[in-house]
Amino acid sequence: MQNPISRYQGPLTGGNAEMLPVTSLSDFNVASANRTNNLLVVHFFSLPGSPECAQMDDVIREIIRDHPRVRFFKIDVSSEETRRIAAIWSIQKVPAFILTWGAHFVQTITGADPRTLLNKIYKLEQRMEAIRLGERPHAVPIDSSESEDSLEARLKKLVESSRVMVFLKGTPDYPKCGGSRQMVEILQRADIKYKYFDVTTDEKILNGIKRFLPSTSMPQLYLYGDYLGNVKTIQGLIKAGEFHKVYEITTSIYFMLPKWNKDDMV
Repeated sequence: MQNPISRYQGPLTGGNAEMLPVTSLSDFNVASANRTNNLLVVHFFSLPGSPECAQMDDVIREIIRDHPRVRFFKIDVSSEETRRIAAIWSIQKVPAFILTWGAHFVQTITGADPRTLLNKIYKLEQRMEAIRLGERPHAVPIDSSESEDSLEARLKKLVESSRVMVFLKGTPDYPKCGGSRQMVEILQRADIKYKYFDVTTDEKILNGIKRFLPSTSMPQLYLYGDYLGNVKTIQGLIKAGEFHKVYEITTSIYFMLPKWNKDDMV
């Protein structure tokens, strides 16, 4: 029998949109893969007989009709297999929603709160549209002014200015070395949003990297403020099939911290 989820791998339209059931971990993984099709994927954890879940079920059916770029999957946590999925994602009460998009885990929302869910979906759709229209990665502005902050503190602010921060030689459009070009291509293929800093524009920062940061080679990538590696390290993770796993596990740990869970944080 054909997996019902596999019938809906293409873009949604108003005519075939529906909330599809997830009954196993393999179903969950197939459903989650839709997030790479520039769709927002929302997993709805529910329990039969719950009035709050029934309320959100009605809300979701309205959202589906009005938001064709959002795909919902329903997980009734009434079996051992679906409870295992809930445990993996630390879902302890229902209704609950996991939002994912592209290479990103976005947010977990718990409780019967239609306004919060709708607001988050609306903001994410705006972000998706901006990227569809060609929004470029943001450059972190240069701050060469002297202040009470030490150079080490400036570097810390830089690496924590984005969930994914990359030090490049040049810019994404005009990389000044082969490694920087390769790093940009890796992030583009992975559909990972990031900020960058061109180290050729600030000698103080370049010298500070050599003194205070774990690596002196360029380019280098930081994930949630921690050094992940240079381009060879990232290429090795991709070859081993570990890059997205590392990214998603790290995101699931750090994303809900207030420091990183901001609408303007890339």
